[in-house]
Amino acid sequence: MNIRPFNLVYFLCIFIIIALIIVTTLLCKEKSEKTKMIVLLSICGFNLLLFIAYKIGLASNPSDLQEHGYRFIIWEELPLHLCNISLFLVPIGLLIKNSKLLAYGFYIAPLGAFLAVCSPAIEFIDVNIFKIYNFGFYFTHLNIVLVGVLLVTLGFFKPRFKEVPFLNVYAAVLATIIHFVNLLIRWLTGSNANYFYTVQTDGVSILEMFWSIIPYSYIYLIFAIVILNVYIVIVTLPFHLVEKKKGSTVNA
Repeated sequence: MNIRPFNLVYFLCIFIIIALIIVTTLLCKEKSEKTKMIVLLSICGFNLLLFIAYKIGLASNPSDLQEHGYRFIIWEELPLHLCNISLFLVPIGLLIKNSKLLAYGFYIAPLGAFLAVCSPAIEFIDVNIFKIYNFGFYFTHLNIVLVGVLLVTLGFFKPRFKEVPFLNVYAAVLATIIHFVNLLIRWLTGSNANYFYTVQTDGVSILEMFWSIIPYSYIYLIFAIVILNVYIVIVTLPFHLVEKKKGSTVNA
């Protein structure tokens, strides 16, 4: 059962995640907030363990990875990417009830995760889905989407336009911190740490386009902020309209 973007196995994995969202939401619908919290934190915990298993699978250096020239360098495999940093941010946000962290877990992390499985690196294409490193790659990312959606369907986060300015500031601050982390790791280890893609594009086509306009590390991502805001508006608009309609009904 080899998986590649948009083949039958790929869509089956997407279907599983959609089914899990629906089933989990329905099963938890009448449950207490504490129970919902336990369920969501359990999923987050499972995903963290899956992430670790996935990285161990990569570190074991299977022969098919060697064929693609892949080398496991731990400094380049830390959970600091745009999506998997939510493995820590979302549980913390749930426990301290921080809407900014949950906003990241709903808006930004699932977007990054979904883009990752839409355009995976070559070592994750046409490989058996049941190989631990491959299963871990796809389902760690898809579970990030699962958690992001459940934040809303289980009532822990409500998408609102008023979150947008704070989310922009938070994302910019986080990207700045990660950029300096990249530079520090590179200086100390000589590796090519590139979390949040702040240093270089790593061949990502849309980032290559940004770089062609502003060929400077970190600064070139200003275009990503513009696209992110368009995405946030599109995602938030249906929730805003539903809330507005509810308000109109109550006033009537």
